[in-house]
Amino acid sequence: MQKRASLVLSEVIFILLNLIFFIGMFYFIYRVGSSDNLYEQQFAKRIAILIDQGKTGTSIEIDISDMMKRAEKNKFNGKIIEVDKDKNKVKAKVNTISGYAVDFFSDAKVEVLENREKRVLILNIMEKE
Repeated sequence: MQKRASLVLSEVIFILLNLIFFIGMFYFIYRVGSSDNLYEQQFAKRIAILIDQGKTGTSIEIDISDMMKRAEKNKFNGKIIEVDKDKNKVKAKVNTISGYAVDFFSDAKVEVLENREKRVLILNIMEKE
């Protein structure tokens, strides 16, 4: 009798652990596959490449209407694109939970202007001081 109870208990624990594992796996796949993460990653990488390849004195205007729509859908009012000049990082964010940061290698000074009315991001690439 005790052997049977021990066997049933171990099977129940095994099933519960498998359930927890698969639920966690499906949540991770859902989270990674959500288009918000993909948009953040895409825009951060795109802007980092533009900064790296931009010449001094260049002004680049980028349409961020898709990012703004996603931020509005997620009720996010913060900065969608942040450029950390000290750490040479670009961070794209459309919700309060996450964000995607990528490094850029240019040593130029970058000025970032976000025009929410026109739904554009303006990057001004200047000489380093």
